Amino acid sequence: MSVVYGGETDPSLLLSAGFLRRSPVGEVEVPSRLSWSPDSRRFFVNDSGSASWSAFRLWTVTPRAQATESPEIRKAAIAELGRLNGCDTVPEADAATQGMGWSPDGARVYVLAEVRRQTGGCVWTGVDYIVVVAEVETGRLIDVAEEGAARRRWPTLLWAPVTTP
Repeated sequence: MSVVYGGETDPSLLLSAGFLRRSPVGEVEVPSRLSWSPDSRRFFVNDSGSASWSAFRLWTVTPRAQATESPEIRKAAIAELGRLNGCDTVPEADAATQGMGWSPDGARVYVLAEVRRQTGGCVWTGVDYIVVVAEVETGRLIDVAEEGAARRRWPTLLWAPVTTP
């Protein structure tokens, strides 16, 4: 299976299981980055690609070449960033999220959540970004590390878009 991007004039994604078996997945903004899980059952897109505006989007693929998007992990990562900053709720636009990588078996995904701006009642009090590890099947967060601790624990993740300490 593969994902086909329509281009700048047609920002749609199609899941392809051959020339005659294509199903719509969604639309993305450029630049974006797509990553397949090692078991090829899921993929994520960092929609709009840049660290300051990116939104982590996760799809699960069925054997019949249909993809279903799941926003739960993105929402959980943003909520955890807010909790660590003492915020009850966080407007989704105040945080950026991006997929950083997969576990070797594809059962877990690493997602970075970072403060992008402050618009609501949440006053960001010191935690600029975190990395969460989530079970993709359930959306449950199983590990969280803040800033420098995340870099030390997972040095092989793709850190380029994040400002270096």
